Amino acid sequence: MGGSFAGDRSPGSRSPRWRETDGLFTREHFKQLPRHCIVYNVGRGNVYREADIIHALREKQIAGAYLDVFETEPLPETSELWDMENVLIQPHLSAASPHYLDLFIEEFCSAQGQRLGL
Repeated sequence: MGGSFAGDRSPGSRSPRWRETDGLFTREHFKQLPRHCIVYNVGRGNVYREADIIHALREKQIAGAYLDVFETEPLPETSELWDMENVLIQPHLSAASPHYLDLFIEEFCSAQGQRLGL
């Protein structure tokens, strides 16, 4: 994952849980984000390491996070994320939409086409 995130206001992840997405977003990427941004993760939880986002939140490299997926689910009671005032934790509510199935099929077909080189 290259490039700069300096202009992003609210980067989000809807990435599938594939080996290629594991740890894709690193501590270095969090450092590139503007401090006012809020990170959203409604994908599959492994796109970054929780230790990295906790570090970014604690060091105020980002303003906050909206998370509904985690490396370990359910999120352990001992996770620091529970006690962070700048984190909103939701239990997989990102799919609660009347348009979910249509969006899922569209995204799935697109991803499969890319994987197959179509």
